[in-house]
Amino acid sequence: MTPEQEEFTKTNINKWAPHVNLTFEFTDDSDGDIRIAADNDLSGGHSYLGIRSLNVPAYKPTTVIGFQGGLNAYNAGTIQHEFGHVLGLQHEHQHEHNNLDINWSEVNKAYIGKGGAKEVKHNFKPLVSNVVSSEYDRKSIMHYGFASSWLNDGKAIKDNNELSEGDINFVRSLYPPVVKKKTATSSWWDYRHLHRGA
Repeated sequence: MTPEQEEFTKTNINKWAPHVNLTFEFTDDSDGDIRIAADNDLSGGHSYLGIRSLNVPAYKPTTVIGFQGGLNAYNAGTIQHEFGHVLGLQHEHQHEHNNLDINWSEVNKAYIGKGGAKEVKHNFKPLVSNVVSSEYDRKSIMHYGFASSWLNDGKAIKDNNELSEGDINFVRSLYPPVVKKKTATSSWWDYRHLHRGA
């Protein structure tokens, strides 16, 4: 990455930071748990899901960010989306209870040169088992934008390039803050002991 791409990437990853009980440590060392590569010819990106990144050989990236078009809102959204996968989040449009009326023939056509039916299944078919979810959120950063031709009602869904309230609430439930138990003050403790037998 260029220094500008690196800073842009960190800024957008850190949009998750206030909402998770994790500390993100950025390093140039080759033994990082998450290894992010830039691809200036790619629009979009891809990432391993959650701890699956730990099974990727150290010489390979675990996340790839497309920077086609430069440091724009779409690529900012891509970084946030891909880091959502790093945190273990699936695609929102694959929510079991989504209300999308997908025109599968158009989606299949669009994916002919992108891995075909296998990629359509991987990226679009509803996930119905072994998934923890909140209510379906069309504004989620994890939701794809849909061209009007991809939906039978013809109403396009714009790309979401910022975390939604639903994203924030859901990720907080997955990585809740540590609640420290209050310790009793000595005066309270002494008072309890002094009056126990009275």
